[in-house]
Amino acid sequence: MSTQPVRIPWKPIEALRPEDALINGAMGALEALRAEWLRRLEPLSEADKNAIRQRTLRRLAIETGILERLYDLEWGLTLNLVAEGLTRDVVERAGGQIDERTLATLRAHMDSLGLVVEFVRDKRQLTTFFIRELHQALTRTQDTYTATDALGRAFEAELPKGTWKAHPNHVLRRDNTLLEHCPPEQVASETDRLVEMWGRLDETDVHPLVKAGWLHHRFVQIHPFADGNGRVARALTLLVVEKHRYAPLVVDRHHRTRYLEALDRANEGDLRDLVALFARLEIRATGK
Repeated sequence: MSTQPVRIPWKPIEALRPEDALINGAMGALEALRAEWLRRLEPLSEADKNAIRQRTLRRLAIETGILERLYDLEWGLTLNLVAEGLTRDVVERAGGQIDERTLATLRAHMDSLGLVVEFVRDKRQLTTFFIRELHQALTRTQDTYTATDALGRAFEAELPKGTWKAHPNHVLRRDNTLLEHCPPEQVASETDRLVEMWGRLDETDVHPLVKAGWLHHRFVQIHPFADGNGRVARALTLLVVEKHRYAPLVVDRHHRTRYLEALDRANEGDLRDLVALFARLEIRATGK
């Protein structure tokens, strides 16, 4: 006999706690690698620097959709697309299989990450308008999403792009707990609070990866859109690391389980696992 899921009520987002801002030896190793990474980049031409960045952004563009189960690409084809570009020619030379819609989705993801890079370059301040703009760009090729009716039945609903959700979008987890996100009627005010709190945190000397972890989780906690929240959260993480001149970190398919577990820990009030994961991925990115 099935049992009713255990509800985990939504809570308004909170500011960064002092204990979440504590950093360990991994951060010291990261800073040493980052200094060496910046030293290696220094003599390169702008064209070469941009080529390196574009490869990392292509990897992020591909993996963010794989995490959401939007599509699945074999690893060899992924490496070719990262190295050469998100084009049909690359797919055919690699002998891979990818439909036009998936290829268009990859390009939409890439264009969205370009918006983030441009946002940082122009020294703009984070706003709810930009968050909605980012969602619209990321979901450009997505017409529907899987919704659930009052009886728990799944169905395909039209996806509003760049618009706050109109219906609850709670998550039923594998342990039969129902993780509740921000109610639709409070999304606008709660996202305003997120932007306001971020503005204050961004002015502090807290380590950038701690800031990135906080912004990422608090956005996911609100879950302001009907779908695509994870993609927006990872784009916001890029915004933070790009601003502070860190290598773009990529949460890929190999880290999906650890990533979801870290978000669960953050939902329970402990952000440190998510920050530690970001630090590990950043060490990987700068150590290449």
